[in-house]
Amino acid sequence: MLFNLDYPFFGLLQKLHRMPSPSITRAAFALIAAEYDGERSYLLQWNSKWGCYNFIGGKVEKDGSDNGDFARTIRREIAEEMGIELEKLLVEQEIKQIRLWQFSQREKKLKAYLFSIFLYRTLLRRSPKQPEKKTVMR
Repeated sequence: MLFNLDYPFFGLLQKLHRMPSPSITRAAFALIAAEYDGERSYLLQWNSKWGCYNFIGGKVEKDGSDNGDFARTIRREIAEEMGIELEKLLVEQEIKQIRLWQFSQREKKLKAYLFSIFLYRTLLRRSPKQPEKKTVMR
């Protein structure tokens, strides 16, 4: 279950001391697009734990290796999770930051998140169609 952090109700709960100020989990995700013959496709990854496809991405490292930078986080995550050479992608822009509350089933509490979504486009091109090889049987 997701809730927008900017919703006034949550601010009121914090003022009434019914809800603690959140420790915000920061994460970055990539929307990787490829366009071929006028059709746009998106690269997603299968998450067997959740049984669904999701965007490539992950949390900003707490050890400081990402320097708190969403762009560094997403480059690292793409390399780790997909093994994609970043030279083959162009960062177009950070398209959106989303603040949400989500109930953690594992921790049994509401958690605050700040997600940064990046749009990438590929430089890869589809190779031209090769003529079909005809097999002659004798």
